[in-house]
Amino acid sequence: MSIVLNGTAGTISKGDGSAIGGKAIQIVQTQKLDDFSSTSASYVTLMTAAITPSATSSKILVSCSLPLVNNDDVNHLYCQLYRDSSAIATADTLGNNTPATFVIAQTGVGTQTPQTFQWLDSPSSTSEIDYYVKGKGSNTN
Repeated sequence: MSIVLNGTAGTISKGDGSAIGGKAIQIVQTQKLDDFSSTSASYVTLMTAAITPSATSSKILVSCSLPLVNNDDVNHLYCQLYRDSSAIATADTLGNNTPATFVIAQTGVGTQTPQTFQWLDSPSSTSEIDYYVKGKGSNTN
């Protein structure tokens, strides 16, 4: 079954046009078109998107797909999702592992398979929220 999101009308329907309930009130998209290269030991911003929930009960679905071209200097890209200044969707870490939402762990020179993650957030706010995807390479730990 396909799902159709109509950002103009704010509706969600099945591929055949029948309703499934609910409304998509806002759809925000961003994309990164430039290269990322960093020697920083801290996370640096890769992408940003701002959205203003219509109610404190609103849910925000964050979906991200990141392709990677590896120049073989770095074989891991740690990615962290932030809501405003707070890291969210962070996996538990063991020992001194780097905290991250997800890790692209691929080696070899060239284009790698895009990695995708989704997070359903409940910010409990009606103020504008900035979501950030930040990243750092494994040679910066």
